[in-house]
Amino acid sequence: MILNNKNAIVYGAGGSLGGEVAKAFAVAGAKVFLTGRNISSVQKVADEIFASGAKGGS
Repeated sequence: MILNNKNAIVYGAGGSLGGEVAKAFAVAGAKVFLTGRNISSVQKVADEIFASGAKGGS
């Protein structure tokens, strides 16, 4: 995977664009760290990343 052993911080991960970027980075192998104003939206994206088997951060 192209982003193995890389970290990505995604600001606005609870939004539609930020969430998709975070998922794409995770699928590409990055460890993603999500931030956003609405914790429930950010948590939903994190749950989707974990459910896909990709790496996530905190």
